[in-house]
Amino acid sequence: MMDTMDMEAILEVNPDLIIMSQRQEKIYDQLKEIAPVVMMKDYANDWRSKLTDVSKLFDKEEEAKSWLQKYDEKATKLGKEVIEKNGEKTYLPVLASSGQFMVFSDGGIGTLINDDMKLARPKNMPKQDGITLPMVSMEGLTDIDADHIVVIATEADKKDLENSAIWAQIRAVKDGNVTILDAAPFFSQSYNPIGKELLLESVKNELTK
Repeated sequence: MMDTMDMEAILEVNPDLIIMSQRQEKIYDQLKEIAPVVMMKDYANDWRSKLTDVSKLFDKEEEAKSWLQKYDEKATKLGKEVIEKNGEKTYLPVLASSGQFMVFSDGGIGTLINDDMKLARPKNMPKQDGITLPMVSMEGLTDIDADHIVVIATEADKKDLENSAIWAQIRAVKDGNVTILDAAPFFSQSYNPIGKELLLESVKNELTK
């Protein structure tokens, strides 16, 4: 899906400049017929470098640097508030998917919680290869053994968890240390800078309920 676009919709917008990823290289020739094209490298989950490089295109590097500094200060402050309320715990962010769990070892809500807010990862967290999230079963969650599990889930997945005997036996679940977040907005918004900033306060509030 990354290498297809609605060309008619792009034509209607009549852009002065098109910024694209290397993952969309197959449609480069089509896009350059519409407007000048800048192809950015594939940043995978490195949203900070992506923001910085895009800011250079528009001579807004200082503004981006200032924004990142303020964002980091806010994220660190809110993370400390979570630790003050909950104590020193490990946090495992996952996406529920039909009885399985995709682990945010890197990127998305995982980066926001574990890196930006500086809330500790569990020692047994699986490694992530590029943008592909590692998949684990409910039994796999037991092996990771996080103090607190943060689950992004649809309504259907929430019901599956409520009805699962295996889920009920996981240590964090038995201890009442589970935070369930709606798939919208907590999934997609956590992958971009503005979305991350908008979610910080909400994540802090949910983790300290």
